[in-house]
Amino acid sequence: EAVDRSIPYEKTLQLYDSSIRSKGDAQTLAEYELAHSKQGSDALDYTVVGHSANGLVFATDTIAHVEDQVAGVNGPFYVTARTFTRSTQTGPLTQLKLVPPNSIVLKEAAA
Repeated sequence: EAVDRSIPYEKTLQLYDSSIRSKGDAQTLAEYELAHSKQGSDALDYTVVGHSANGLVFATDTIAHVEDQVAGVNGPFYVTARTFTRSTQTGPLTQLKLVPPNSIVLKEAAA
């Protein structure tokens, strides 16, 4: 059982996986599925000027601190994708896709 306390209602999802052999395996799968489902709903998309911040080039598989007063976002986010562009009209831009760090759960490969 995995519970997301940030959602004000309860929704049950039943999963079947023939590789589950223990309660621990079932718990791991439940936590993975919950985190995976939150990735899309909590994802942030930004386009920022430049290809770096504070001297560091934007990179995937890193944590970035986001402060967005308009959207009310302030905290660490995991960078899942980034695209660099450059044009004569805009100069260098970077498109970033970010998710909350707790929405990333690594799942062991089946043996």
